[in-house]
Amino acid sequence: MAESKRKIQKELTRKHILDTAIKEFGHNGFVKTRTLDIATAANISHGSLFAHFPTMDDLMTSAIEEF
Repeated sequence: MAESKRKIQKELTRKHILDTAIKEFGHNGFVKTRTLDIATAANISHGSLFAHFPTMDDLMTSAIEEF
């Protein structure tokens, strides 16, 4: 069965957030990078970031695994 457009869009947004987070962590380090910085750089709302990654630890762990 084909994936729904919504599911595909959600996966693309998650990937975009991770790619942006990796860049931001690379530029500013883990300690200085805020979730708001990542959301702004990814051009998404702060709430959208937390819909995909409930905590900063989840985002950091996923970014490290992706890298």
